[in-house]
Amino acid sequence: MGEPRKGLRRLFGRRPARRPEVVQDAHGNTAAGSLQQNIGGTNVGGDQHNVTAHTVLGNLNVFQAAAGDDTGAGESQDAAFARERREYLHRVCDRYRRVDLEILTPLDAQDEHPEMLLREVFVPQNVRENPPPFELLDLPREVLRRLADGEHIPALPDRLDRERLEQARRAYRDRPAHPVLDALARTDRAVILGDPGAGKSTRARFAMLALATAELEPHTDTTTVPADWEGWLPLLVELRSYADPMWRGRGFLDLIDELGREHNLGLPKTRLKAFLDDGGRALVVFDGLDEIFDPDTRADVVARIEGFASLYRGVRTIATSRVIGYRRAALDAAGFTTHMLQDLEPAQIEAFATAWYDRSCKGDPQAGTRMRARLLDAISDSNAVAELAGNPMLLTILAIIARRRELPRDRRTVYRHAVTVLIEHWDVNKHLGHTANSGLPRPEPDDKLAMLHRIARRMQDGPAGLAGNHLAAKDLIEELTTYFTDELKYPHDRAHTAARAILNQFQHRNFILSSFGAGLYGFVHRAFLEYLAADDINERLTNRELEEPQLLAIFATHAHDPAWRETLLLLVGMIPNKFAAAAVTRLRDATPAWQLHTRLPTTSFLALSAVGEIRHLPTLTSLAPDTTRLLIRLLTEAARRERTYDRASSTR
Repeated sequence: MGEPRKGLRRLFGRRPARRPEVVQDAHGNTAAGSLQQNIGGTNVGGDQHNVTAHTVLGNLNVFQAAAGDDTGAGESQDAAFARERREYLHRVCDRYRRVDLEILTPLDAQDEHPEMLLREVFVPQNVRENPPPFELLDLPREVLRRLADGEHIPALPDRLDRERLEQARRAYRDRPAHPVLDALARTDRAVILGDPGAGKSTRARFAMLALATAELEPHTDTTTVPADWEGWLPLLVELRSYADPMWRGRGFLDLIDELGREHNLGLPKTRLKAFLDDGGRALVVFDGLDEIFDPDTRADVVARIEGFASLYRGVRTIATSRVIGYRRAALDAAGFTTHMLQDLEPAQIEAFATAWYDRSCKGDPQAGTRMRARLLDAISDSNAVAELAGNPMLLTILAIIARRRELPRDRRTVYRHAVTVLIEHWDVNKHLGHTANSGLPRPEPDDKLAMLHRIARRMQDGPAGLAGNHLAAKDLIEELTTYFTDELKYPHDRAHTAARAILNQFQHRNFILSSFGAGLYGFVHRAFLEYLAADDINERLTNRELEEPQLLAIFATHAHDPAWRETLLLLVGMIPNKFAAAAVTRLRDATPAWQLHTRLPTTSFLALSAVGEIRHLPTLTSLAPDTTRLLIRLLTEAARRERTYDRASSTR
């Protein structure tokens, strides 16, 4: 049910309204605001009802029925909420207790992995507060690492090297790193930033699980929960669902209410709002700001998060986002602290590997020791594998791969392995029984990959582009129907039936595509959308559906779009070397006269990162002179601007 506009402005506006007085009756039930002032058009619990004060106070059951209340006979509001809260927390534990390995483990290796519990293999990452400007974060990791380690980079002026080194040291060493949950326990409002696969969502879900478990099982080990968090109600708002236009004009509590009704993973809005209005303690995680692409919509959602945090005095608020594209000003001004997830350190990687193989090889500890050694040896022997292992999602995939074979050295190969396994799990034909005796072809693995390419292309070409990672059900059915008719030559009615059968699969089980609720579907992780979008472009180039000018136009068109950054980098590593060199040049030249701009050019940083995707030595040699000159120009300009800023600051 939508909220009145007046209620929305009061609840989520940039300037939150004065908190209403809380009135408590003899039974401990509360009503927000002065009832006498709210007669006839009240926004009680976020919904509008034409009631009188006598109706509210004298006949509470009538109000409950009007609001869709399911309080049991003789059950008070507090008792009803306590019951619903306990049921909800049990559902949170059921939902988040397991690491979902089915979708990442080959079908013929399913029996090798017992159930993996998140609490047993979770390794808290460290964070650093107040990360450096995004321009510095956009520099290639290798350059940052070498500067931070005090290494001299040939061809850089000594003076400049020292200045830039000092900037890197301030960003990565002088600020202490803290375990993420400890850092979050020190603040009521926080933003967590991280790279793709850095574990932002996993940490949110772990916090949900830990708080739910601590409340339901108070005598178990709760050392993973900060002491200040015990007894707090965990709530998760996945912004990729809230990004859909159907939620414009509706609030976060509406989404939580719908999750409760659809998936038993939420709470009734009326009683939850009363709980929060009364100062009830809750930890609310808004996960995935980067999933909202449109700048105006994102600004509106940020304002709503700010208003939500200001309105409810008992709430601790956490928002998560990717680094690229995040703008700090609004939430910084609202008192949010910003934290950057750090790569897993060697000791953390070792702790994860030990816990992972201890759990997955309980019946064969020698095998577990052997697999653990294979993983850790590959990490210590290769900088490339070590960089992959610092990313929690990629480390999990590496741990699965290491059970059977040697490890790949680049993330494209890791993604390819994961996508291959996910396609293997996606048993399209199981739900297409009508084709068995019809003479119609049954989709093969190549068909499934082609369908995913089409879906990725449809998403990237949509209004939200690669940042969206969702399609409405009707659009997904249309894309699948088109594939069945055009490529497999199904009659339209059979194609439409097949498409709907596949959609039904996604509603009941996660494969590489999953239901997000509210009629939306997307890839289980946006990294797979980005990989498949790049793979689709590369395949079209290989099949001569794209020529070099069209390929380079893709780089030129999307060079400034942060949502395309990872896809363009993956694509550079896939295409032939001569095209990769031309793409780097196109990115390098995408922002002419950049010295006149107020910000350093993200396209130049993207070009530097793209060079790191090329493994062909002659190609790298040909790019080296221009790449070195570009790096010197960027660092020189950054140092000049920093000196100008320091002089201006000293005169204030």
